[in-house]
Amino acid sequence: MTIRDYGFYIDLARYRTSSAPIALERDPYSKNLQVAYATKAELQTNLDPYYRGYDNNFPDFYREQEWGTRI
Repeated sequence: MTIRDYGFYIDLARYRTSSAPIALERDPYSKNLQVAYATKAELQTNLDPYYRGYDNNFPDFYREQEWGTRI
């Protein structure tokens, strides 16, 4: 069985940090910009690093594009 992690157990604090927050990039895949970091080592290999987790400042439209494009 294989799984793909889209936002489950990721470090959401990185979106709110005042020192260097992760930018609101609409297509991080095209820029090879990681926007998701696993908080559990077991999920690191299954995580989509380009799928931004829960963040009200980021429209779901762009999350769906990442999810739908990379399945």
